[in-house]
This record gives sequence, C-alpha cells and structure tokens, in this order.
Amino acid sequence: AEALRGVPPFGVTLEAFGVFEHGRSCTVWLRPDADAAESWDMLQAALCGGRGELEGASADGVPFRDCRDLVEDPSRGIDGFAPHLSVGQWPPAAGVVRDAVRGLEAGWPTGGLRWD
Repeated sequence: AEALRGVPPFGVTLEAFGVFEHGRSCTVWLRPDADAAESWDMLQAALCGGRGELEGASADGVPFRDCRDLVEDPSRGIDGFAPHLSVGQWPPAAGVVRDAVRGLEAGWPTGGLRWD
C-alpha cells in the first residue's frame, strides 16, 4: 500500500481484445482505453520501477522491481509496458485464437465495460 500512495485512483474502460503470442500458446487479453495511459504508467512505475518511475522512489520502495521481464525484452519483441487484463490462453493453431477473439468480441458491449 505504501508504494501506491503517490498514485491517484483512476477509472478504467476495457474496450478491445488483443493477443500476445508466446510460441506454445497465445494469451487473449482486454486492452484498457488510452485515456488512462498516464495513470497506468504511474501504477506500473510505483510497483515495478522503470520508465515513469515516481520521483523519490527508491529500490526499497518499489515492491516488484525484479518483475520487469515482460516489460522490456527486445529479444522477444517486448518494448514496453502493455496494461491489460488476461482473459485466457489458447493453442497457437491456425484460426483457433482468431475464432476465440471473434466469439468474445461478439458478446462484448460496444464501448467496453467501465469501472470507476
């Protein structure tokens, strides 16, 4: 809780689906709206450090500093923090993930879901 003191509360709208490909599996995820991008960066910096790190934060004040492998790993095509909510994993077989995303999108409300 102490690490989050400098991060004001913010609302989020989950509006679209995306896919992370991992080789042996694919993760389908929900992307938050871009309006809260600065708030997500502040939250990520408070918890993990790095780009956008809060002023005055020290190594001792950042609880998950060692959890940056999925934030910056150019060898795997990861070039920055991607705020998201994982929905599930699917096999990388041709068409399976695409069909899953289409099915999820068909039931997702236009404009997404908002939490304040």
